Parts: sequence; structure tokens; C-alpha cells
Amino acid sequence: QFREDTLRTIDDLAESANEVYSQIDAGVKKSETAMPESTIDFLYSKADELGGIDNLQHKFKKLIRDLEENPTIGLIDQRRKDMGQAAFKNSGLFKDAEEGFAKAIYGRLTDDMNAILESKGMKEISDSGKALVKERKLLEGNQLSKDLTTVIGSATKGLSQGRVKQFVDTVNKIPKEYRQKAVVTSLNDVFRGRGQGMEAFNANDYLKFWNELQRN
Repeated sequence: QFREDTLRTIDDLAESANEVYSQIDAGVKKSETAMPESTIDFLYSKADELGGIDNLQHKFKKLIRDLEENPTIGLIDQRRKDMGQAAFKNSGLFKDAEEGFAKAIYGRLTDDMNAILESKGMKEISDSGKALVKERKLLEGNQLSKDLTTVIGSATKGLSQGRVKQFVDTVNKIPKEYRQKAVVTSLNDVFRGRGQGMEAFNANDYLKFWNELQRN
């Protein structure tokens, strides 16, 4: 449940960022040109890692050309949206891009859009966009959003080896409303047994876990 809620919130934050940047129509002509330097520098850096621009996928070579050749603000913002679709919904023009790469490009394009907005005297919109991006990154960086059951389960099993601090630290990172359910679920996994079809409470596993816990 926590993982689903987290992923849903990340998607919502990305959509909210799009809504914030849509306000640029009020103060910026999208037909004006600008240079997304952060994104271009990043893409060339990636190309260098691969041994040259020719080793980039065709769509990314085209992206460099699009962004280098006096792009309009509208095109920059559209490519930001396209990369967001790839990074967060695995869809759109760049849907086949590796997730981490797509997120990195999306981040640079967002930085470039913020710089453009600030240069046009629209710092308030830029600040709102930055706040949404920061919140999204915090959620993406939360280790528990990966797989809550696996993380808390590992920490619970570690109790029998004396790893109490790891367990406490892990539980404290879970939102309060999910802590009890997460711990109960992990204990159920510990006591359920490890053989095929072991779906119910297993007394032997419970005793083994309890004895190891007492020894440590």
C-alpha cells in the first residue's frame, strides 16, 4: 500500500509540475528561442562516456540537434514533458529510454526551464516548479518506496542476529499510519515457514526465531 501510494504521489507531482509550467503562456512567448545549456552539456557528457555522439541512440542524437539549433521555449518545454512521460509513465516519444537516463534528462530540462523563467522575470513560477521537483526527488529517493515488504522483512529477520538498530531505523522511516501493518506483515512472513505451500503460522519457525532473538 505504501509503495502504491508513493508511486501515485510521484506521478501526481509530475503532473502538478506540468500545470505549473503551463503558466508560462501568460508571460513568455513560446516562439521565443532559448538555449538549454544544462541539458546539452549533460547529453554531450553522456556521449563522451560512450565514446562519441555516434554511439548515442538515434532519438538522443536528434534530441541534441533539436536543442542545439536555436530551439524555441515551446520545444524545450515539450521535450521536458516528453521525457517526463518516459521517466514516470514509460510512454511517449522516449518510452524505450532507460529510466534513470530519462529522469536525468528530465531533471536537466526542468533546470533549464527554471533558468529561462527566471530570466523572464517569472521567478515565482520557477520556485513553485523547483519545490515540486524537490518533493518528487525525496519520494523517489526513499528506499522504502522500492519494496516495503522486502525491506521491513529483511530488517525483522535481522533482529534474530542482534541487528536491532537496523530494524528501528527502518521502521522509523515508514509513515506512522503504515508501521503497524508493515511490522505485522513482516512477522507473519518470518513465522509462516519456508517450504512450498507454507501459508499459515509455523510453530517451528516461531520458536527458532524466538530462541535466536533471546541469544542475541
